[in-house]
Amino acid sequence: MSILTTKSNARQELLRSLLPGVLTEEDALLWMLLLHTHAIHLKPGAIAADGQDLGSDPVILPAETQRGAAEIMASLWPDRNDAHAQYGYWYKLYNSRTPYETLHDVPEPMKTQLLVFREALARDPRVAAVVEED
Repeated sequence: MSILTTKSNARQELLRSLLPGVLTEEDALLWMLLLHTHAIHLKPGAIAADGQDLGSDPVILPAETQRGAAEIMASLWPDRNDAHAQYGYWYKLYNSRTPYETLHDVPEPMKTQLLVFREALARDPRVAAVVEED
């Protein structure tokens, strides 16, 4: 199990390890929706501080705000000169195409793919659980 550097970059590092070479806007919006509606429970030892293992304490990364999810997606966009590398781009796109606050609100075809992404994230050896937040 590779150790995540900090709580602040844990979501980026987890997604970076799961994302394919080319990310579509549709998939990026689903990842944002997942980050916005779910908490990520990390296994003990998954986070390090100053290069030191934090030991047996589990870490819970709460669901992100829409802006926080937008910042994460922008930080992962490979072309730093593209509009996609700006959080405002993702924030506006999220609110116009996927403005859902709970998993219950998500339309069925989109929810099916979101659950596939959730399962992929849950299989990461650093993740203990991916839990829907109300």
